[in-house]
Amino acid sequence: MNESFADFSMFSDKEYLKECTPFLHSLKENTVKGSLLVSNFGGGTCNTEFEYLTGNSMGFYPNTIPYQQYVLDDMPGLVSGLNAQGYRTIGMHPFWPDGYNRSQVYDFFGFDEKYFVEDYTQRNALRGFVDDESDYNKIKELYERKNSDERLFVFNVTMQNHGGYERGGMDYTVEVNDYDGNVTAVQEYLSLVKKSDEAIGQLTEYFQNQEEPTVIVFFGDHQPKLQDDFFVYLLGAEYDNTTLEEYQQYYEVPFFIWANYDIEEAENVELSTNFFSAYVLDCLGLQKSAFQNFLLDVRQEVPLMNSKGYRGEDGEWYYYNEETEYSEILKLYKNIEYYDLFDTKNRDDKYFTADSGND
Repeated sequence: MNESFADFSMFSDKEYLKECTPFLHSLKENTVKGSLLVSNFGGGTCNTEFEYLTGNSMGFYPNTIPYQQYVLDDMPGLVSGLNAQGYRTIGMHPFWPDGYNRSQVYDFFGFDEKYFVEDYTQRNALRGFVDDESDYNKIKELYERKNSDERLFVFNVTMQNHGGYERGGMDYTVEVNDYDGNVTAVQEYLSLVKKSDEAIGQLTEYFQNQEEPTVIVFFGDHQPKLQDDFFVYLLGAEYDNTTLEEYQQYYEVPFFIWANYDIEEAENVELSTNFFSAYVLDCLGLQKSAFQNFLLDVRQEVPLMNSKGYRGEDGEWYYYNEETEYSEILKLYKNIEYYDLFDTKNRDDKYFTADSGND
């Protein structure tokens, strides 16, 4: 999960935007890719983590921070399911462990190991943050240290592209010549994205040369917080004066699922973060929990949803307080999420944890 990684060429055909992510655009073989609808804009990384790792939706609890308010004890989900399937699970983030209470939350999710900034003994800083290349070198280190018959699940949250975007201390490799606003901030951000694209390309090349079957799932956590007039210039719509459909452009980031072995390819796939991990497991033929199977059923009727609203299979966008043909399945989803988050004394974890005997 790459900090503030957005691909603005999704919204504009400007050549300098395409030049920021050449590796991302080049991926085709053994790749599924498209756009991911997240629930946050400009910050709130942990809420994207929460949706991905649990399958719960911020649509039912907007304007909250579950890592700090709701995840207060053991919580089954993607991590516990992979633990049950024999994976050694690792959570890593090259920043301080107390950020959004991650250190404790990662324990609650069931990660076997966790690594934070002080564990990155060999690291390079860019604008004061550990850069993506150093972060990915840690993944290679963990892979090379593992036993030959051991399977790893590594959940990694980068820091390189964190705002604000006038820190300096780096070369601007992307030139913006048709925007009249704060060009420095935009050029710094886009240059960071270009470095991220290069770094994930290098990591993918490394695993392309490994014999062990390996999958890289890559996605942004949210769009960056840049000046308002840049987004008006880019998207043609103001953040606070749009239709719900236009508004959702501020919440789209790219994703890809790449494997160093044969998988079925797909492009232009549309997902939202709450469905994403269930979709990944399904793509790779891994065991899914009863809840993850339910999520894939919900996605058939409500393909996209986030903290702002949802899109029905009819292609229309709706707010949650509207009564629609989708209200019933969303009510069921909300009740299950309540059961998962709050009724922990009665919760039966087997419904939320995938293993060979529970699908």
